[in-house]
Amino acid sequence: MQAIPSRSAKVVVVTTWSECGRNPVRFQRQASGAGPTLEWMQGFGRLLIYAGVFIVLLGVCVLAAEKLGLPLGRLPGDFAWRGKRSSVYFPLATCLLLSVVLSLLLYLFNHLRR
Repeated sequence: MQAIPSRSAKVVVVTTWSECGRNPVRFQRQASGAGPTLEWMQGFGRLLIYAGVFIVLLGVCVLAAEKLGLPLGRLPGDFAWRGKRSSVYFPLATCLLLSVVLSLLLYLFNHLRR
């Protein structure tokens, strides 16, 4: 087994012989005490970008629903309690409605993808 330090001192590229054949197998491992590798950080960055795009699209949908006059948050099953110094709001009917709509959309998306 031969260890070759890469350009960054935190990652070591190791070349070893595979047990099944005669071709060397190369893999990367972190040196002791090293932080996350670059591949992990790129994947995490993509995840953050996708999450941000999803949140923006969700905000656009909420604004569009408000412009269309859909009473999301003011349905008959939404509970609101107002006291002297505090208020509690629980949108039960809105949560149920959104759950059904999202479940149907995800079912259709998954069904059409097959």
